[in-house]
Amino acid sequence: MATCAQKQTWLADAEAQYHALQTGQRAEAIGSGDKTLRNTASNPSELLKYIQSLRAQVAACTGVPDTGLRAVLRMVPK
Repeated sequence: MATCAQKQTWLADAEAQYHALQTGQRAEAIGSGDKTLRNTASNPSELLKYIQSLRAQVAACTGVPDTGLRAVLRMVPK
């Protein structure tokens, strides 16, 4: 099982890859364990899902809640 530090590193890498993808810099691939995700302009949603999963895992192992926009929106009454 991956350590919290490894998950934080993977998250930082994934976010950097997403930034590179969005700014037109092609990153080749990222992966953790037996999963590899190839970055192309056609699959940014898969990379975002991976980032969200890693954010949840890091939040769980550090005890620090997600403070991103999605977390804030969950607090807004409907």
